[in-house]
Amino acid sequence: VLLACGSKRFKGIDVRPYIYLVRTTTTEGVSEEMADLDRRRWADLLSNDPTRLRAALQFIRAEGEAKAWAQQLVHLLIPGTDHSAKHRISAGMALAYLGDPRDFDEIIEIPSGEFLYGEDKESAYVERFRISKYPVTNTQYKRFLDANPEYPLPYLDTDEARPYNWDKEKRVYPEGKANHPVVLVSLEDAKAYCQWAGKRLPTEAEWEKAAQGTYGRSYPWGETFDWAKANTEESRNMGTTPVGVYPDGASPYGVQECAGNVWEWTDSDHEGGGKVVRGGAWNFPGQFASCHARLRYLSSDCDYNLGFRVVE
Repeated sequence: VLLACGSKRFKGIDVRPYIYLVRTTTTEGVSEEMADLDRRRWADLLSNDPTRLRAALQFIRAEGEAKAWAQQLVHLLIPGTDHSAKHRISAGMALAYLGDPRDFDEIIEIPSGEFLYGEDKESAYVERFRISKYPVTNTQYKRFLDANPEYPLPYLDTDEARPYNWDKEKRVYPEGKANHPVVLVSLEDAKAYCQWAGKRLPTEAEWEKAAQGTYGRSYPWGETFDWAKANTEESRNMGTTPVGVYPDGASPYGVQECAGNVWEWTDSDHEGGGKVVRGGAWNFPGQFASCHARLRYLSSDCDYNLGFRVVE
């Protein structure tokens, strides 16, 4: 039963499009008590408070309604909707536990042709290719590891890497990070995944065209940095976030996460040695999330802010 809430808001959250109730106390309508309960659960799910979030999730799972709630949470991640980054991140956190129904394997086609490349906006040409909408997530990488049970896990013995280290006994990603981009992967790891999946890494030029389009824009959304459209140091998230929680930061082609969250491996050599990485990261200022910004990593490097996406 769908409860229409009119113009009511709960703690600043517009719940009209999202409240789906499945119980009634009479055949004539929805119990007001149940309506209040569901409004409280929505507020908890979008609170960005781990304690409140876990309490709401416990009730939802116990009632067997995880799938229904997950489908509604995804609506918060649609581009152009009026939701704060805080609410979208919290929705992404909830989806990690409920089961995220989004297709992380989705591929976006980038047409062949010329585009303005780099800070100098030089003309460059790339053939048509298809690139993943999101960076590879922990869920996807786990499928690769499950198929290759002897392959080493993402793990680095440092304090900074501890929140991202996989469990060596269970061979599973950190709790609550199913839909986060996988990190602590070297170039060799990224290429091993690509070989298993029948994909490859993007070249530097391919990555940039997918990120900024054809007109040489500085950021996927335009010329001016906007901290509300990317997970960078200015966002103060202090770590990776679920993919897709900054939908308005997508590129003109709809490719997401090209600015911030994690640096991404490319298959292009850096003139100083090693490989080029692109995209910026959660612990770098917004200037590094520019479509033109580039760093180099050695092929053997792995870091807690370094992931990848794939091309076919």
